[in-house]
Amino acid sequence: LRFRTDINTRLKVGTLVVFGYLEIGTAATPVDEDVNAELIIADQPLDTTTDPNQFGTALLVLHEGKLTIHGAPKQPGFVRLAQEPLQGATTLFTTEAVESWKPGDRIVLPDTRQLTLAERNTYVPQIETLTIGAATGGTQLSLIGSLQFDHKGARDGNGLLEFLPHVANLTRNVVIRSENPAGTRGHVLTNHQADVDIRYAE
Repeated sequence: LRFRTDINTRLKVGTLVVFGYLEIGTAATPVDEDVNAELIIADQPLDTTTDPNQFGTALLVLHEGKLTIHGAPKQPGFVRLAQEPLQGATTLFTTEAVESWKPGDRIVLPDTRQLTLAERNTYVPQIETLTIGAATGGTQLSLIGSLQFDHKGARDGNGLLEFLPHVANLTRNVVIRSENPAGTRGHVLTNHQADVDIRYAE
């Protein structure tokens, strides 16, 4: 079963069992960056009579089945920042060009605080997932909205800045997802001698 790579595609299934070959793009021909491929696991009740081990509602690649998934590359997948991103900032500056990052892409900034022992016991994450509003194809990213927290770089014992945090791009154009995350959720399972190659997919 081969998904086309030049048009939007979508397949909704209860359970898809692969004993042969499922191809959603290859290394030589990934899914084009301007289209999307979706595999949706339907929101349907598990049947524990016929499926007591609850393998169903899934993509299952079994025995000697083969799965190849290649979405459009995001290069780089993550990059170090050139300036400390601080609360209220609406622009990020990177140390290298992010040519394939586009408006609408979701990016993530880590929580970079250096916590005291007492702070660790009451830790509340300050990871931020943001959306790119504009990308120049260079080293500047405009954000939709502003940062809620500081994401300072790492400092040595004298308080001198040693290195800055990274920002990563989370957006992929090949997605396997549950139809309803609050319903019967889907999953992916590969086992035994399955031949699996997955790149640039969510």
